[in-house]
Amino acid sequence: MGGEWMRAADWDREAIMEILREAYAEGRLDQAELDERTDAALRARTLGELRRLTADIPPPAPGADRSSAAVRPGELPLVRRVVSLSALMLAGVFACVVIGAAARNIMVVALAVIVGSAIAIRRG
Repeated sequence: MGGEWMRAADWDREAIMEILREAYAEGRLDQAELDERTDAALRARTLGELRRLTADIPPPAPGADRSSAAVRPGELPLVRRVVSLSALMLAGVFACVVIGAAARNIMVVALAVIVGSAIAIRRG
């Protein structure tokens, strides 16, 4: 998990807002608190700011279906990591194919695809 000072992403904010909505539905927050914390989540710049918004909300009970709340800010779920890696690989391969095609050399295209895939995998 990242440090308190790390920048928050939009999905980090959304994960916290989901925890807040569930806490409201459970009666742990009233409407004013939900509104106040949701506004603060939208303005938050760091993971630490986001974590403080849910510090007093207990984790889900064992067996409870709060899968979205299980995602903590700064932790990219496996599905999102796979999708990100796939998109990065496709973008790398596409860019390399375009470069190779511009050179009009099939060997350059093949080499570009291999190199582009290797770079994308390494970055992922």
